[in-house]
Amino acid sequence: MYGKTVYSGLLLMALVACHTNTTNHRSSGTDSLLATPFHSDKCYQLLEGTANQDTTTVHLVIHDTLVTGVMVVKRAEKDTRAGVLRGHVRGNLVETWWYYAQEGMADSLPANFKLYEDKLVEQRYSYDPATGREMLTDTSAFAITLSPVACKLPLR
Repeated sequence: MYGKTVYSGLLLMALVACHTNTTNHRSSGTDSLLATPFHSDKCYQLLEGTANQDTTTVHLVIHDTLVTGVMVVKRAEKDTRAGVLRGHVRGNLVETWWYYAQEGMADSLPANFKLYEDKLVEQRYSYDPATGREMLTDTSAFAITLSPVACKLPLR
């Protein structure tokens, strides 16, 4: 019950964050033609472990260059991390901050992805022994491939 309540709250935050002004923007330059805004709403998932018991699910909403969404990481016999994504996209690079809750505590981490064909590839975290936290470095590889899935509730 607690998990559904947390998820419902996160989903509500994501939906509110996803609400954007859909009016067309003027294109740059001297012409007065209206540019067509880009919009994408897709879900991706990775199943891992011997019985696919570990899941990472990402719901990304891209509107022009703005990105919002939800990411849920469930590991067997460990606490779930679930929260909202907010950031921007440049080409195929999606740079976000992930604001999540774990064990009732709020935290945040950068979360970067690349869009390749129909896949989403997440940048791998490194561990900083000085701070005891995960981090992304300039050399962190994009190595975690999530496949497209139907967007459905609840994310799992």
